[in-house]
Amino acid sequence: MRHRLEIVPDEEALGKVAAGIIAEQIQTKPDSVLALPTGRTPLCVYRELVIKNQRGELNLRHVRIFNLDEFYPLAPERPGSFHAYLWREFLSQVNIDPAKVCLLNGLAEDPAAECRRYEEQIAAVGGLDLVVLGIGVNGHIGFNEPGSRFDSRTRLVALEPESRAANAHLFSFDEEVPRQGLTMGIGTLMEGRRILLIAAGEEKAQVVTEALCGPITPFLPASIL
Repeated sequence: MRHRLEIVPDEEALGKVAAGIIAEQIQTKPDSVLALPTGRTPLCVYRELVIKNQRGELNLRHVRIFNLDEFYPLAPERPGSFHAYLWREFLSQVNIDPAKVCLLNGLAEDPAAECRRYEEQIAAVGGLDLVVLGIGVNGHIGFNEPGSRFDSRTRLVALEPESRAANAHLFSFDEEVPRQGLTMGIGTLMEGRRILLIAAGEEKAQVVTEALCGPITPFLPASIL
């Protein structure tokens, strides 16, 4: 896999560069299959994509969307769910076809069956064309916490305190943040034809350096990139 590193001065520039990469993917392949992240970092990217779409510069009608992860158990309509986040911050503002949005169900009665279903959906559409990732301060990608196997598939996982704290702003009280999540596995993510990792802020500088320059280890999941 060919790597390209780009350092930008601020989040506005990050949004423009990352949105440009995503837009180029969609313009090259209008029915692209995307895996999208949540959290604070992607907000600037989604804002730029919305602008491009509303200006008529980018058509998302044929794009298929998967999300990287979801809290479990958590109803999709809860404001803190990643399902709600994606619709609120991005999908509801663009011309996406709802039938092409495939999101993990945080209230699935059988989480193992839900994860198998998700893998089958990804395979049925020919795999992921572009995987967009954030990175946690502990090096997690998706909800793949330190120690995750590099060949892991979509599954139910226990969340580290750092991951729960990073998402506490989505909930009324820290105690409301679920202790488990559903996540695409590292093996699933790495099968993406292209991967875009975005990171912002001084608090991410050390872990990005370690991921890029340190040893490849399951204890820093992003190091596999």
